[in-house]
Amino acid sequence: SKPGLYHHWPNKEALLLSIVGITGALLLRQLEDVKAATADPEQRMRLFMRGRIAVVARHQDLFTVTWQERAILGSGSYSRLAATAERYRDSVRSLIDDAKEAGLIRPEVDTHLLMLAIDGMTGCAYFWYREQGALRPAEIGDAFRDMLLGGVADPGLPGPDIAAN
Repeated sequence: SKPGLYHHWPNKEALLLSIVGITGALLLRQLEDVKAATADPEQRMRLFMRGRIAVVARHQDLFTVTWQERAILGSGSYSRLAATAERYRDSVRSLIDDAKEAGLIRPEVDTHLLMLAIDGMTGCAYFWYREQGALRPAEIGDAFRDMLLGGVADPGLPGPDIAAN
C-alpha cells in the first residue's frame, strides 16, 4: 500500500533511489562473479554477456523502473550512486581491455565506446525480453557476444568506403 511504502521511504525519490541502487548492485555483483570465476578473457566475455542479460531478464521490473525513471532523480541523489556506477564502468572497461590484450578485440577499438555499446545492447533487454520468447538469456548473451567479437558483416562483401562518408 502507499502508506506502507512511505513508512519505509519518505518520498518517491527515495524509493526510486533505492531501486536504482539495487539494480546497480545486481549488475556489479554479476560482473564481480564473472571476474572471480575465470581468468580467461574469452570465457569472461562470454560469462559477462550471458550473465548481464540474465540479470536484466530476471529483474525486468527493477530495470524498467531504473531505465525509465532515473532521469527524474535530483543530482544530489544520483551523486550517491555515481561511485558504484563508475566502479562498474571501470570494471567493464577492464574486462574489455583484457580481451584486447588477449587478441579477442582489435586494439584500435575504443574501450569506452564498446562498453557503452554493450550497456545499450544488454541493458535494453528490460524492454524487449520475454520469458516465453524463443531464446533464453544465455543464448541472447552468446549471440550478442558473437556479434560484437565476430562482427555482423558478410566477409564476402567489400568494406565500406569511409572516405566517401
